[in-house]
Amino acid sequence: MKKFFEIFKWEFLAVFKDPATLLLLFGAALLYSFLYGYLYGPEVVKNMPIGVVDNDKTSLSRELIRAYDASEAVAVVCQPSDMLEAQNMLLRREISGIVTIPDGFEANALSGVQSHLSIYADGSYFLHYSALVKSSSAISMEFGRRVQKNILVAKGIPYQRAEVISKPVDYTVETLYNPSSGYATALMPAVMMIIIQQSLLIIIGMIIATQTEFKLWKRLNDYSTSTILFAKVLAYFVVTLPQVIYMFAIVYKLFDYPIRENTLDLILFFVPYLLSVIFLGISLGGIFHRREASMLYLAPLSVCFLLWSGVSWPQESMPTWFYSIGTVLPSTSGIKGIVALRTCGSSLADISRYYLMLWLLTAVFSVTAFYSIRNARRRAFL
Repeated sequence: MKKFFEIFKWEFLAVFKDPATLLLLFGAALLYSFLYGYLYGPEVVKNMPIGVVDNDKTSLSRELIRAYDASEAVAVVCQPSDMLEAQNMLLRREISGIVTIPDGFEANALSGVQSHLSIYADGSYFLHYSALVKSSSAISMEFGRRVQKNILVAKGIPYQRAEVISKPVDYTVETLYNPSSGYATALMPAVMMIIIQQSLLIIIGMIIATQTEFKLWKRLNDYSTSTILFAKVLAYFVVTLPQVIYMFAIVYKLFDYPIRENTLDLILFFVPYLLSVIFLGISLGGIFHRREASMLYLAPLSVCFLLWSGVSWPQESMPTWFYSIGTVLPSTSGIKGIVALRTCGSSLADISRYYLMLWLLTAVFSVTAFYSIRNARRRAFL
């Protein structure tokens, strides 16, 4: 037991004595969780500036322009005289989208002929593009319904009857688990799980590679591989706890993300998640011969980790073989589990599939970590 805690102390201090690992452990958590939370804080796009090219110039087209301006997502800041002027304004970033009302819009609407609105949005800004398309769709449907109702009333149909004909089915949209339909509420739980995994993998890889590069394993010649392994695991587990508490307690409260889980369920879920990540980190760390290799090879994979989780891109739209690769990563089951547990209010029993998968990964990676440590110790004596 004394040897165990000697290794624990050595590994624990190794994290805090290395400026690079210390920066990754606390700097990454503080910077990324707060920065992303602050940037995505508004949740949804509001008052996005657009220009409307009115080729009809009638009372009905002006009413449509007022409907756009009254919407929450977009704001009509100008009415360019033609499409060329609107395009130039879009290129200069003075506006973020263009709506074109065709000539004969009012005449077609009053005679029951379908009119077409042209919408131009910069697809490189996904949130702006989505805001304009959704607003245009909602405004067009509501505006068309009102025009149809007015035509029916003008033909002598009673108002209540015209109301039913123009909108035969009334519906209410209830957004579950994300009342504001915000980007931050949907994305930040996944991002924070990725931050934990990424920082842990790089830190462990740097420390173990340093021990290999400078042959520091020789000082542990009298210790068994299993003692070294589990002492390291405990050290990294303890070191990571403040990061987890900060992100899933303080940051969640600070930015008012949904919290619907049982605290005990959350604690029980994080145990296999952290263990599986730590064992994976030790497995990879034993492969590296130089400390900078950890950052070089693991840092670029954060985008892939998020993609494999199915949060940034739907799982159904991925090739099966590609998504299957991601199932061997703790973050894939971890993200799905934390979203279901904390955002949707599921119980640990409801997410047993992901919970058991994390324990399975913990068991598998504990074996690979054992052999990785053993091989790293052997190289130190070559």
